[in-house]
Amino acid sequence: MFYNLIKRNSKSDRKENSLYFASLIISVVAFYVILSIENQDVMKFIKSMESDAVQKLLILIPIFYVFSLFVLSFLVFFTTRYQMERRSHEFGLYLMMGMKRSRLFFMLIAEDMVNTAVAFLAGFPIAILLTEIISLTVSRLIGLGILEHHFTITWTAVLWTIVGIVLIKIVILSVLSGITVNKEPYVLIKNSDESEKKRTKGQGSPVFLLGGFLLLGIAYFLGVRKGLWEQMRSLLWILLFGITGTYLLFKGFYFLFQKALKKKRKGLRTFTLRQLQESVFLKSGFLASCSLLLLIAFCCLSFGISATFSQKPERFTDFTFVGEEQEVKEKLEQAGIMEQFQNFYQMELSFLSTFEGEHTFSCEELLKAIKELPPSENRDILINNLGYLDAPYIIKLSSYNQLLKSAGKEPLVLKEDEVFLYEDPRMSEEYVETLQEALKTGVHLQIDGQDYLMKEKVMSYDVVTDDKITLMDALIVEDSVFEILCEKDSTQSYWNAILNDKIIENEGLIKGFTDINKELAKTGLEYESYMENMGRHLFYIVSESYLSIYLGVVFLIIANTAIGTQFLMYQGKTGKRYQALFALGADFSKASKSGRTQVCWYFFLPAGVAAVSSVFGIQSMTNGLLSSYFEEQQSNIIVIALLVVCLIAVVEWVYIRTVMKNSDRNIHALLERKRDE
Repeated sequence: MFYNLIKRNSKSDRKENSLYFASLIISVVAFYVILSIENQDVMKFIKSMESDAVQKLLILIPIFYVFSLFVLSFLVFFTTRYQMERRSHEFGLYLMMGMKRSRLFFMLIAEDMVNTAVAFLAGFPIAILLTEIISLTVSRLIGLGILEHHFTITWTAVLWTIVGIVLIKIVILSVLSGITVNKEPYVLIKNSDESEKKRTKGQGSPVFLLGGFLLLGIAYFLGVRKGLWEQMRSLLWILLFGITGTYLLFKGFYFLFQKALKKKRKGLRTFTLRQLQESVFLKSGFLASCSLLLLIAFCCLSFGISATFSQKPERFTDFTFVGEEQEVKEKLEQAGIMEQFQNFYQMELSFLSTFEGEHTFSCEELLKAIKELPPSENRDILINNLGYLDAPYIIKLSSYNQLLKSAGKEPLVLKEDEVFLYEDPRMSEEYVETLQEALKTGVHLQIDGQDYLMKEKVMSYDVVTDDKITLMDALIVEDSVFEILCEKDSTQSYWNAILNDKIIENEGLIKGFTDINKELAKTGLEYESYMENMGRHLFYIVSESYLSIYLGVVFLIIANTAIGTQFLMYQGKTGKRYQALFALGADFSKASKSGRTQVCWYFFLPAGVAAVSSVFGIQSMTNGLLSSYFEEQQSNIIVIALLVVCLIAVVEWVYIRTVMKNSDRNIHALLERKRDE
């Protein structure tokens, strides 16, 4: 009979506290996904190319795991305390009927462990399925091929997820259960609904509200400045102003409710406002803390999800070889690889040396045209960069046209007195557009005293694969001009190769490159491949996106569950007020509407403040944390991030609806109790 009681109570707890149970399942899923990251296909692929970086990332996983357990412990504490208070009358009756305190203690531990076991049984299949879906999706997107995927269950992730969650639950449950069972039965049975009164004199001052707005405004202003993350002092000031401003703002909400109460209102609106005023004021610090947790969740989720939609590196050149043409071709033909390339061409470029009077170079006209443009950040950057341009690289037109042909682009046409300007592909679109605006005025530059017209279009396709050579600024010139300006001894030759499309179609992008890389390793040639670029891109996605999304999910469920649980606890403590409403003639529908309104405001205040702050927080994160690899896509990432914030609002509504249902259930129980009395 005792074990049947445990089973029945566990089932009742899951039903009554479905919000917490669902959050626990999501936590299980999140813990497993992050702990199993090492065995995911994409990580195995990245590890083969960026092994040192991956090892450093994997070292961080245990730190994230311990930190997440620490944060999760607060959720377990709040929810367990709510359950103890909600069932205190029941526990008092058990003791009055002769149940031993040790037996009651064991029953509470056993009930929670049963619910935890059910959460594990529900969460692990979801986690394993989600991990497989992620692996298959990423494998498909990067061209690894579904056939290369192998189903795996990371048992170490399962073990550490169980150990971590069970450990914090046993510790917290033991403390709270011990406190509860040691109380006298009459204390547990006594209906002490009213919450502790606090002194409100002087707390309705608008100074708190104005101070909160002022400090948050300063934090927002400082947060959107560039170079913030390079100055630790500025970052600390933002945290100080932001956190203090949030706490003052929530303390100042009491003043707004106080003003609203002075207006005449019909029905239960005054009762609703009074409840909100008291609950927000008495728990202003708690709601401010939850708002900060939601801010972190919004920023992390928005940043992480938007980064996953970043564009992968464009594929113009598959391999770049270094060496003499005859030597490179011979080794490739001996290895049987040459026939697998559909295009193999020479990329010639040279450094225009202006030292010791070898050549002369001037771009004063271009600099003057840029200075005449309307003031902007990109204009200032261009002026600064061109101030150092006194010895550019020269690219041979025929070589660059081969690159354009491989990319399916139209070839360039130049006269002997014309040049195209080449810019680093990592420069932003706005930067290039500003430069092209200056070129529209018909700008000339001078090389060895001769004028060359600069064409309006700026070219920015990488001349070689990966980072074999990085050109910030260069000039594309006609072949005969290249031969005149560049000494053969100073000319740098690279050999670009394009993999046959049929190999990619039949074997997939990753497998096709992997197979050829194995053969190339035997030739002893010095080369780089597109896969190194892709591997670096995927590493940034995993390191920045996976971890951000993981932290965002953990903070989101903890903050929302804590808010919901705290509201239900407050509603339970003020149960006599609802019973008084019923005695005065209020019906269930009106009381339910009042409770639902309170739920909406109780969630809206912390979530609304967090949403506004996240607009500035997201921009600050992209300015400071976004890797240089994604900097040129910053504008698109910010737009996607703001859309993600809107989608998170849907998740917030799900939490609100869940708490509303629990509120209706509590009010209905109070109504039934009043009828019985």
